[in-house]
This record gives sequence, C-alpha cells and structure tokens, in this order.
Amino acid sequence: MILSALLVLTLLLAAILLRLADARLRRRPRPESRAIPATPETPFGAALAALPLPPGRSGVVPLRDGAEAFASRVEMIRAAGASIDMQYYIWERDGAGLHLLDALAEAAGRGVRVRLLLDDFGTVDLDAELLALDRLPGVEIRLFNPTFLRRLRLLNLLLDFGRLNRRMHNKSLTVDGALCLVGGRNIGNAYFAGEGQRHFIDFDVIGIGPVAAEVAADFDRYWAAGAAVPVGSLLRRQTPTAAARPAPPAIPDHETPVRALLSRRLRPIIAPVELISDDPDKIGGRAAQRRLMIHRVAELLALPERRLDIASAYFVPGGPGVRRLRALARQGVAIRVLTNGIQSTDVALVHCGYARYRRTLLRAGIAVYELRADEQVEMQDRRLRDRLRVAPSGNSLHAKTFLIDGARLFVGSFNLDQRSMFLNTEIGFIIESAELTARVEALFDRDLDRSAYRLHLRRQGRAGRLVWQETRADGTVTEHATEPGTSPLSRIVLRLAGRLPIEWLL
Repeated sequence: MILSALLVLTLLLAAILLRLADARLRRRPRPESRAIPATPETPFGAALAALPLPPGRSGVVPLRDGAEAFASRVEMIRAAGASIDMQYYIWERDGAGLHLLDALAEAAGRGVRVRLLLDDFGTVDLDAELLALDRLPGVEIRLFNPTFLRRLRLLNLLLDFGRLNRRMHNKSLTVDGALCLVGGRNIGNAYFAGEGQRHFIDFDVIGIGPVAAEVAADFDRYWAAGAAVPVGSLLRRQTPTAAARPAPPAIPDHETPVRALLSRRLRPIIAPVELISDDPDKIGGRAAQRRLMIHRVAELLALPERRLDIASAYFVPGGPGVRRLRALARQGVAIRVLTNGIQSTDVALVHCGYARYRRTLLRAGIAVYELRADEQVEMQDRRLRDRLRVAPSGNSLHAKTFLIDGARLFVGSFNLDQRSMFLNTEIGFIIESAELTARVEALFDRDLDRSAYRLHLRRQGRAGRLVWQETRADGTVTEHATEPGTSPLSRIVLRLAGRLPIEWLL
C-alpha cells in the first residue's frame, strides 16, 4: 500500500515537473523573424513576375505522382534565392528525409534563410541531424509541442497525455514568398514512391503567387507560437552517426513543374485559392470553435448540390458527420467515399472506428470504397511502375481530398476524422476550378473499380450483410462475403476494438 502511494506521488510529481518545464520553455525569449516577401531578385520571384496572374488568382499545379512530388521539393529548395520555410508532421530518417536535410544545408551555404518547423513526435532519431543543421548560419529549427524525456517518450506521453496527444499535422513548403507546396505528404520514402514496404498514395498542389504569401504568413503564426521550441533549448549536443546513408527516391527525367516554371514554360491552372488552417492555439485546447478548421470544412461540405467525392485516408466522421452526409444524400447529392481497407490502412484502430459507420452510410445510398493493397495503383496519368526500378510491396491511401459539384476541391492535411477535427492542427486549400476538379475527378472515376473494393449491403436480417465487390484487371467481378485480409479471429478482435470508447482519439 505504501509503495503504491509512493509510486502515485512520484508520477504526479513528475507530471507536474514536466508541465512546469513546458511552461518555462514557452515563456523563454526567442529570436523573432517573419516571412520574406517575394521579389524579382530571386529566381522564383522573377518567374512569378513573368506569370500573368489576374488579381485575386493564384497559379495551381497538381502533384499526384510521388516521384514528381519529391523532385519538386528538392528543386524548390535547390533554386531558392532568399528564404525557405518548411512545416511538417513527420520527417523520416531515411533516404528522402536525409537528402532534403542535405539540400537545406546547401541552401543555407548559399545564403538562403532556412526555417524548419517540425512536430516533435514525427522526428524520432533525428535529434543529432537537426542540431547539426541548426548550428549552420542562417538556419533555425523549432520543434512543435515537444517531449522533454527524449529517451522515454512513451513515459512522457503517459505523464503529459492531455498536451502531447495534440499534434501539429500541417504540411507545407514555401520558397522566396513566391511558391508554396501544400498537401498530404510527409517527408519519407514511402510518401514519394521510394523503395520500401509501403507506398502512400497522396496528393499535393503547388501554389504560385498570392496563395504562397498567405501560406508564408500562416507559417509565421505557427513559428511565433509558444509551442514552437528552438531545438537548441531542448536537445543535447550530439554528433550524427557516420553510417552509410540510404538512397533517396528516384527523380524523374522528364521536366517537372518547378523546372518548367523557372524556364517560363509552365502553364498552371489559374484560379481563386482560399487557404484555411487551424489556429496554433488549438494545440493547447484554447482555440474558439469558429477558429477551428472544421468550421470552414463543415461549411464546404454543406455546399454540394449534385455530387460529392471524398478521399480520406482516415475516415471517422462521427455522428454529426454521418448525419450531415445522410442529409445531403436525402437531398439527391451523389456521394462517394474512398478510404483504406483493413489490408491497406497503417492504423488499424482508425479502421475499427470507421467500420462502425459502414452500414449506416450504405443504407443512406452513399457509395463506399475501400482501397486494396494488392495492386500498385496510383491515380495519375503516367504509371509509377514504369518509372521506378523497384516497386513498393503495398499501397495505403494517404490523400485528403474532397471534390464538390465538379467546380471546387479541397486538398490538404485534413482527414475527416476526430483528430483532424478537434485535436491536431491542419492546413489546406479550397480551389475554385472546374478544370482541376474535372481532372482529379476523372482519375477518381478511372481507378476506383480497379484499385478498391466497393461495399454493398445485402439485406439479411436487421443489420444486413456486408459484401466487398472486387473488379479484377480482366474485368471479372468477385464478391467477398467476409472482409478481405481478415480471419475469423481477427474479425472478432476488430469488432471488439471498434466498441472501445476511444473514437475521440481517432
């Protein structure tokens, strides 16, 4: 009894000390800096000046191809003339991650100012590399909502769960105040079709002009937030290991959008682009509801009059979200939802949270698709397997995109799940473009049957029986009476896990 009481008191004291350390770091003075506006003196500023953008319009270029998305980031960093601002949730210590850190170091050597803001939970094993980069002139790195027990992160999470459960999920890159890149991809081989066991299917867009300035200003909000802690105040001095570095993803030989922009050959889609993002105070649970991104997303999802397509890697809409979708369906809106199946998801608990809504959605007349993991499929014009030397062994949907009435779309980091709605901070674009929406919608149409199971509800008893319909490459259709990739035991475990009262965490 005495030992138990002492343990409880020790844990309580440790939790209090961690909170005090967090408060002290947030109050510590830090260098102030702001985004550098676009100027014709930089390569991208000059390219922007030569691009005919009407008032209130930005240039937009979609990036569905993982290899092209990696090349675009590398080339943006290499051609930067004044500033680079990067904000990411996950930065892997693999070929892609280390290659981009090297590119940032080279840019700093040319006199480019580099600001790197990373969520601390997504930078495991990178402390030494980040400290080495932070020591370079012109480079500053901050970690968002960090842990203090670096080698005991799980214990840190248990002692300070309320704070550390909230993460910065934003993903953006802005160069010279003229060009930005926003979407769903983190930094790592799996997001860029590099070699590995998993390939995340995702979607980014390059924004040129006014929207890039807006993303830069939004970065400043997060950079100045108390939760953004300079790495020098948090990490101990370390020396990066001298082990051989893994190879980065392949860069395609064809002309990428960034090269085309610099050579004045790019013809972007020109459209109104609205930036939406969460208030950084969301990380502390202090942001008002109207300042949360879900407020604007809910308004967006109320707009469809004819059709709505949703691609969401993690889809846990909750009761209010389902009621909103059912109301749209009753009004005659054709709705399709693409998310991960149990074979393709990388977070099984999220799949359990989603699975409880499948029957309700199907009864409402909403078409539901689950990505298969057995084919190398990415929604793009040029097949990835024709470009890559080694094909990845499995697919997982990671995109977060909504298409509305063939006229507008959303792309960004926001999943239709409870974490994106209420816990994590997010960012994204609402793009008013029938041309871009039609282009993405055509890819959506073309690949749904080939890359995903379509779910149906066969009437049998009160609940009905779920069926997974698979269209094979030769056009034949097969129906699965049980969830593909599961066994009787795993189905029981998944069903029990789906009943846990943890939806607010998913």
